[in-house]
Parts: sequence; structure tokens; C-alpha cells
Amino acid sequence: MSEISMLLFVLCSGALFVLCAMIRDAVISMLDSTPAYRRTEVCALPA
Repeated sequence: MSEISMLLFVLCSGALFVLCAMIRDAVISMLDSTPAYRRTEVCALPA
């Protein structure tokens, strides 16, 4: 039982991380910023 809940936790964490990354990329794309700013933004927001 604990193994199943651990697996679900890992999957949910991965899904949330991917979702946050996609939203962050979409926002950065909308801002149409420079590559330097994009690099800084990615480093500043580890999510």
C-alpha cells in the first residue's frame, strides 16, 4: 500500500513540475523577452 501511494506521489509531483514548466514557458513566450532574460528567469524560478 505504501509503495502505491509513494508511486502516486512521485507521479503527481512530476506532473505538477511539468505543468509549472509549461506555464512558465508560455508566460515567457508571451512576454517575448530576450534569450538572456529567459535564461535568468529559468534559473530564478526552479518551481
